[in-house]
Amino acid sequence: DGRGRGDQGRPGGGMPLGTSHWVPDDAVTECAHPGCGRTFGRVLRKHHCRRCGRIFCATHTSRRVHLADDLSFDPEGTLARVCEACFTEAAAGGRAGALG
Repeated sequence: DGRGRGDQGRPGGGMPLGTSHWVPDDAVTECAHPGCGRTFGRVLRKHHCRRCGRIFCATHTSRRVHLADDLSFDPEGTLARVCEACFTEAAAGGRAGALG
C-alpha cells in the first residue's frame, strides 16, 4: 500500500523498481562509500542503492529520492533508498521535487 519502508512500491500500489542492475550480494564484502570500508557480516547488513545498484551500509543509504521505472529522478515516482552520490546528483540537478 506504499506505507512502511518507503521503497516497496508506489503509493498507489504499482510495481516496485527492478533489481537487474544491482551488484550481486556475494560480490561485495564492504561498504562501497569512499572511505567507509565497514565490513558486512551478521550485524552489519548490506543495502543496495536502488538507483546505481551498488551495495552500502545503512548509514550510506539513508537518503531517499523518488525514482521513475527507468531509474530517472521523478517527483511522481517510487520513493527509494539511494546512496549519497545518487542523492547528491538528484539535488545538484535541480530535482528538488524528487528528493524524499
